[in-house]
Amino acid sequence: MSIGKPVRSRIPALGRNVVSGRRHTFTGYVPSTKVGNDHQLIAYESLLERDFIQLLEDDDEVESYRDRSEAVIWTDESGAEHRYLPDFDVLKRNGVRICVEVKPFERIERKRLRPLYAMVEKAAIASGRFHRFEIWTDREIRRPIPLYNAELRNIGRLDEFDHSASISVIGALRAASGSCTIRELRLRSGLDAGSFRAVVASLAERRIIMADNALAIDDDCVVALEAVA
Repeated sequence: MSIGKPVRSRIPALGRNVVSGRRHTFTGYVPSTKVGNDHQLIAYESLLERDFIQLLEDDDEVESYRDRSEAVIWTDESGAEHRYLPDFDVLKRNGVRICVEVKPFERIERKRLRPLYAMVEKAAIASGRFHRFEIWTDREIRRPIPLYNAELRNIGRLDEFDHSASISVIGALRAASGSCTIRELRLRSGLDAGSFRAVVASLAERRIIMADNALAIDDDCVVALEAVA
């Protein structure tokens, strides 16, 4: 595998048995809107992984990614070899490929896994397949507002609706001098019940942007044309 070549997810992904039968585990698939993923389904083995996928889907810097990939062979302190299957193999648009482990923070600390992951990191980079190794826990993934906004925009990307509605949103925003609250934009658009849906889809398409990304996408959120920001 070329280190800069887009990765492709498969069903089932290599090394992943989504219908695992394990108790207290939620598994399934999320449809990807990434062109680099060929719009395929991405598997997850926990709700935390599902939430991480939401962040990947909403990240414009991510070119492509897949659930699991070929095993990384690493050696422990006794010289014994082990196989590590990355939770995610992520390729950024700048060509950086990242080996990602998704794990609850409490489990990492309770089982004292950081020394193990340090050895995995060393092996992953030495393999020539990855530039970096990253650990993502619930502390990074489940920040309420960023995750909520990502999920909402992802719904907008998957939503099948008349794209002329986005044209109405853009026109209404221009009439508002290029910036206003979503509440005002909905009223100006004349789209009635479908107005919020159209605004979210326009945000998902990056045709309009949020004035402050730290705020939740709701009626009080200010949005703008990109040229105005």
